[in-house]
Amino acid sequence: GTSRLLGGLLDRLPAALPRLGDDAALAAFPGREALAAEARRRLEVRPGWTEAVTGLHRFVEAHVLWLAAQDLVGGAGVAAIGERLSNLADAAVLGALEAAQRQAAASGPSPPPMAIIAMGRWGGRELNYASDLDALVVYRASGDAGADQAAAQRVTALLLEALGPGGPLGTALALDLALRPEGKQGPAARSLDAYHAYWERWAEVWERQALLRARPAAGDPELGAAFVAAAEAQVYRPGFGPEQERAVRQMKARIERERLPTQEDPLFHTKLGKGGLADVEWAVQLCQLRHGHADPALRTPSTAAALDALEAAGLVAPAHAAAWRAAYAFCARVRNRLFLQEGRPRDSLPGDPAAVTRLARSLGYEASPRSGLREDYRRLTRRARRSFEAVFYGDGGGGA
Repeated sequence: GTSRLLGGLLDRLPAALPRLGDDAALAAFPGREALAAEARRRLEVRPGWTEAVTGLHRFVEAHVLWLAAQDLVGGAGVAAIGERLSNLADAAVLGALEAAQRQAAASGPSPPPMAIIAMGRWGGRELNYASDLDALVVYRASGDAGADQAAAQRVTALLLEALGPGGPLGTALALDLALRPEGKQGPAARSLDAYHAYWERWAEVWERQALLRARPAAGDPELGAAFVAAAEAQVYRPGFGPEQERAVRQMKARIERERLPTQEDPLFHTKLGKGGLADVEWAVQLCQLRHGHADPALRTPSTAAALDALEAAGLVAPAHAAAWRAAYAFCARVRNRLFLQEGRPRDSLPGDPAAVTRLARSLGYEASPRSGLREDYRRLTRRARRSFEAVFYGDGGGGA
């Protein structure tokens, strides 16, 4: 009754029902390595491409079902859900990459070593159920540049076929390569040397900002580590000054102006609204760009970890940090529950009074649920927005 998503998943996975009645099993969500091992086991018994993709979809659905059930009964907080969803995404992408490499090798030359780099909230291990999987695909050139490029593109096309927007949860947890150089006009996979050459010659400030959250997620571990090391050298090099700050502010203003969907309420938009998830992320990232060259402790893809480091270094005032933590956790929890309740990505509070009342009650608001939820939303996001404006447009954070 609380989640349309769970009802739909149970229809497709009736064998999962007994686990929902086992408290110990439900609480024991597997770690990253265990999930990766399970994904590989599923591939071992499914040598065909179509069967492998179906198996990976069932793998994602089953674990989202168990995690969402744990969430609904209060067994996991927002941070734990973000980390577990990110671990699940790592495992699913690992399985899809290995299946795609196997399929590509069966019909052509063996692909070069490849790695998938998690970006955005996935890179920070802070996924929501409704998040897509922002990613970059890198390969290591091993000889014939043309053959390597063709083989890597073939693997990437299969990867998107397995985990694209038509995947197990629709557009949620679907691989998205839009952050790649040149966007949709650029190749889906590039060599490490090609990324480096692009960054040196063409990368705009926002592209370097996006690299703050780069993390190796799947594939060749040495290649993934080399990519992140090269990205950090780009992001945290000296010379971030007023001109670069203006570029970051202009991009944020453009997103606020152009990206809010017309059908969603901008006053209660958990992702892009004032004081929402994006405000906190952009403020933290600007502080990392300002100070990360001098302080290696700030060099983390996690928004929460970066905020802790900024506060500890005296670069963000405790009052700002507290406002951001509260709004970030609150908006993430509301966004997660919206997805579970409606079974599709949605970022703003419903306009329908009955729907917002159902949402509020599922979040624990019993007395005056609709007004209570909206009042808390306004209070927390207003505080976060005031702190955002002080730091993002001010002198650096009000720290010591």
